[in-house]
Amino acid sequence: MEVSRRQILAAAHELFYAHGVRAVTMQQIRDVSRVPLNRLYKTFPSKDDLVVAYLDDRDRLVRDALGAALAVYDSPREKVLGVFSWMYEVFRQPDFRGCVFTNTYGELGADSPAARIVVRHKGAIRELLTGLVREVGVADADALGVQLQGLWDGAIILATMTREPDHALHSRATAQTLLAAAEGDRH
Repeated sequence: MEVSRRQILAAAHELFYAHGVRAVTMQQIRDVSRVPLNRLYKTFPSKDDLVVAYLDDRDRLVRDALGAALAVYDSPREKVLGVFSWMYEVFRQPDFRGCVFTNTYGELGADSPAARIVVRHKGAIRELLTGLVREVGVADADALGVQLQGLWDGAIILATMTREPDHALHSRATAQTLLAAAEGDRH
């Protein structure tokens, strides 16, 4: 059953990311995944269940990829800036179509079952950034973590709209300025 689940989630990502959640039917998921419709519905009794599982899977994959990318940096400060370098590489991918979480939230809204996963993912990104800033030794790490998350989400939105990956580098430069100012405040 695990193979079917992976096939279904891979098909969901391909279709949802390219066309949006609402535009894709369970029959299209069946066709791309090559999983029979009865098994598809046994694995995910509803499209809402599939969307939640899809976002949960993407959350894990994004955080794992980001964690692996940051592992090459030695200091927390380098890791903070490395977040935006990683984003730049993601934005440069030819199939980049924005943030699956923001896209899904925009389509389905705050009352959808998927909203919980979106909010959890965005909270995890904020916690990661805040934790790194705290390791740098910044006094008000919570405030700076929120500001960095704004840079993260702003870069994603602008790169999606303009198809220009440099928005990640602009956010990186702003993050560097904010870090320097915050580090200066502690001296």
